[in-house]
Amino acid sequence: MLLKIITKIGGTVFLLYGAFFFFATTVNLTANVRLAGPMNMWPPPLWVYFIFDVVFALLALLGIKLLGLSRLYAGVVMSITSVLVLIFVIINQLNAPSRDGLTDGRYMAADIECYVAAYIIAASILLAGVWLIIQHAWRRKHV
Repeated sequence: MLLKIITKIGGTVFLLYGAFFFFATTVNLTANVRLAGPMNMWPPPLWVYFIFDVVFALLALLGIKLLGLSRLYAGVVMSITSVLVLIFVIINQLNAPSRDGLTDGRYMAADIECYVAAYIIAASILLAGVWLIIQHAWRRKHV
């Protein structure tokens, strides 16, 4: 009984942390870059974001597994998270400083590759989530 409660709590923590940090990492990929001194090491290369996204997505899926939720819930969590990522990436892109001309001099827009990568990541997670939801509905229909 106690092991089951600990498993459910651990699954909830893994699911929440994985989904939140996946969201935060992917949205941060498109955040405006602060112009700093010569030792500015931010933002890291794209492959660092890819590794973080994979780790956090797997952490969220581990949480779903520990909670014992069906593929339907995994698809819903994936779809909601990726739609929120898409919304915030679009907001970041619309509010980005201009690439040429006058700016305030403190921030510059993220690279185009970062926006493309964020859109690809979010869209692929959205498609995977919708696919899981459709697969669940298809199985229920043919049972």
